[in-house]
Amino acid sequence: MAFQTKLPKIFSASYFLIPDSGVQGGYTKLMANRKRLWEHKALIIRMAVGLGLLLVLYAVVPQLAFFGGAREALHGLQPAWLLVAAAAFSGTYLMAALMFACLGRRRIPLGRTVVVQMAAAFASRLLPAGSGAVAVSYSYLRQRKYDAPESAGIVAMNNLLGFVGNLCLIALAFVVDPDVVGHLRFPHIGWGTGAVVLGLGIGALCFWHWRRRTLRFLRAALSDLMGYKDRPAAVVLAFLVSVALTLLYMVTFYCCVRAAGLQLNFTASLVIFSFGVLVGALTPSPGGIGGVEAALTAGLASFGVTPGTALAVALSYRLITFWLALIIGSFAFVIALRLHFFTPYVKQ
Repeated sequence: MAFQTKLPKIFSASYFLIPDSGVQGGYTKLMANRKRLWEHKALIIRMAVGLGLLLVLYAVVPQLAFFGGAREALHGLQPAWLLVAAAAFSGTYLMAALMFACLGRRRIPLGRTVVVQMAAAFASRLLPAGSGAVAVSYSYLRQRKYDAPESAGIVAMNNLLGFVGNLCLIALAFVVDPDVVGHLRFPHIGWGTGAVVLGLGIGALCFWHWRRRTLRFLRAALSDLMGYKDRPAAVVLAFLVSVALTLLYMVTFYCCVRAAGLQLNFTASLVIFSFGVLVGALTPSPGGIGGVEAALTAGLASFGVTPGTALAVALSYRLITFWLALIIGSFAFVIALRLHFFTPYVKQ
């Protein structure tokens, strides 16, 4: 018994639902279950990494012919616009923290939440479809003494409002300029469709493997979402903050467009940006890498931008929103862990 108390919580008997009998047989079963679990995880990680590299190669290789023009366009970018883009992007952390402050039933400290959102951005760049940010935010809320249903409900409402806010902005763009959608052309993805289908298959296998825990989590989240019907003011305020968050990302992209000397209007930039976000969410690679760049390049090219300049805009945008966020977020992630803002595991 004394030996088991020294194990990390993630390796404890209760984590694997093994009775803590205190006998050698129980410990042997614990080690066997632990070995099988890590074998499954290692296989999934290897498949995900291989798929991610495949998608990156697919997105990059067809653009090699444009790298010469892109390199020249990158040298011609205006630094002042890039600084404005970086400033706009830095505001997204504050908006993301404000959303959690609005949705929480109890006080959530703003400064600490900003640091956690920086750490969540780091995790989001390492895992596909924003799953890293969801995990970090959920763990943070559990550390703030929110129970599992409340934490799941806040995270679910946060993502739902972000999705709805983005749709509202797209609808507004179509109302303001109905012809803008006619310019957009979906890129030909060819055999890349197989990679996407493979990624969806891996996701389906993961869901089936952890289906009971996932369904229990979703039921708890849905139940807590219904609790917001008694707090309409909080939902409306969080929705407005969500729209502001999306607009800051949009302004970041628009500044990168202007940095390249392009005169693309704001409505067209919004549609191209939304198209890139959608493709990035569907791309089963870390942070949507490869898919976002390809989609933004194709979207800009649909509006008559030369391929080299379009690729330069896409790379400059991702340099700010992906690589810069990855570097800053790595420091925030370590700081948040050291200060126990969240933990890499949570008790169910």
